Amino acid sequence: MKGQPIRRIGYWLAVLLGIYTVIAASALWQQHRTIEAEYDNALRILEQEFVTILAGYETAARLIYDEYQFRPDFIEPITRAARARQSAGVHPGSPPTEIENQAREQLYRSLQPIYRRLKSLGFRQLHVHMPDNSSFLRMHSPGDFGDDLGGVRSTVEQANRELRFVRGFEEGRIFSGYRFVIPLFELGSAKTERNTMTHIGSVELGVGFSTLIRDLSELFDKHYNFVMSRNVVYDTVFPEHRADYQGWWFSQEFLLDPDIQCDNLPGEHFGSLVSVHLQRDIRERLAEHERFAVHVPHTDGDYLLSFLPVRNPEGEAVGYFSSIELRPALGTYRRSVLMILSILTVTSLLIGVLGIQSIRRGRTLEYLAGHDQLTGLFNRRMFEELFRRARAEQSRNEETMALIVLDVDHFKLINDRRGHIYGDHVLVDLAQTLNEHVRAGDVVGRWGGEEFIILLKRIEYDDAMRVAENLRKAVPENCRDGDHGVTASFGVAEVAPGDETLETLVGVADWRMYRAKTLGRNRVVAEGWPGS
Repeated sequence: MKGQPIRRIGYWLAVLLGIYTVIAASALWQQHRTIEAEYDNALRILEQEFVTILAGYETAARLIYDEYQFRPDFIEPITRAARARQSAGVHPGSPPTEIENQAREQLYRSLQPIYRRLKSLGFRQLHVHMPDNSSFLRMHSPGDFGDDLGGVRSTVEQANRELRFVRGFEEGRIFSGYRFVIPLFELGSAKTERNTMTHIGSVELGVGFSTLIRDLSELFDKHYNFVMSRNVVYDTVFPEHRADYQGWWFSQEFLLDPDIQCDNLPGEHFGSLVSVHLQRDIRERLAEHERFAVHVPHTDGDYLLSFLPVRNPEGEAVGYFSSIELRPALGTYRRSVLMILSILTVTSLLIGVLGIQSIRRGRTLEYLAGHDQLTGLFNRRMFEELFRRARAEQSRNEETMALIVLDVDHFKLINDRRGHIYGDHVLVDLAQTLNEHVRAGDVVGRWGGEEFIILLKRIEYDDAMRVAENLRKAVPENCRDGDHGVTASFGVAEVAPGDETLETLVGVADWRMYRAKTLGRNRVVAEGWPGS
């Protein structure tokens, strides 16, 4: 009998211990989930902050290029230098010709006003390259020219090889940053080289992380930093500039960008706050190129460190973008407060993003109004406006253009069989394929539904038909319906100088596209019209 109360007490003690354990484990698990959610949220916000700032500079780069691509004082010296190199058989790294030197000096003087304007906007680099990937003129360092960028600057190689706009982060010979590289063309004269486009090199606008960090620091209460992989710096940077890079206290495998002084918090070195164990964990995760965040407790509050790998155009991690911010909620278990803070943070970010886009990049709303939200292509309204501009230019230069209308074959079946979300993915893949297979100056738009339209500028009709045929072959290679490639039908219409309206020309191309469908789909029709 005496054993029964003991067993009963033991039973209730076991129950109470079990309840306590469950509650404690649940609390710890909820806290862990809350902290992990806070980490993920901070990383997403940091990415959005960075992408938003960068998008503004890309928009500015495109606008400046559009303004200068047809200016003789910009194109003519580059054309003269490219021809001189070709006729003299000069190779990258060889001494420049006298004609090149004269052209470079003329271009340098001509670009002084725009370079001052670019620097006021936050750009640091204006760099012109020859078609063979040699450096022709660095406005940020005019004494450094003639070096071969092949094998060092993939964005330059890609732009000159594929003749299209290329963007991405790269470490350069002198400084690192995000590059916007656009191919350049000489427009042939109307008498001797009508309707030709000769590639004469490329131009590059670059913005450094110091500028991006400056803009971010003005908007958000954080400390930002950027570091480069030591190996990348030593493989790329001119030897005389390598000494400017200093080791990073987190990991000596990364070097601090010499233009950025954001590693310390006010009044103290942040490294003294981080435990040896946490420093080792950070180094290991940096070596694996992870995307991560960590919590650093401190008597003044709790800090959150976020680390985002920066990748070059080949997808290789070559550096890290990081931020340090005070997060008091990390040190306590107050899930409701954390939820409110998260909502406020996201709301503040959205308001900040809208503010940045409207105040610092005054053309954002115009951009959104002119582009299709799903594919990112020009919408019908903007396409009509760009066609009007191209037509005005055509009337001055007596050039021919071509219009391509294409429609996805059996698109309704794809939607019915796999759903509209899958169909949207097909349209996005198709839009990307079209952009990648046309020239930088051509105009690609979404006309409506699964129908797309392309304006090919300065092109002979035979060449336009070949472009359409190449697109027809590329579509099933890049757009998939399960194991099968998606196909499209194409109609081509010549846009000769004259009075035909866009509506008429689209009608011709549209009729030919539907003719292609009646003939079996997945083909190009470039002739024929009812009544002709």
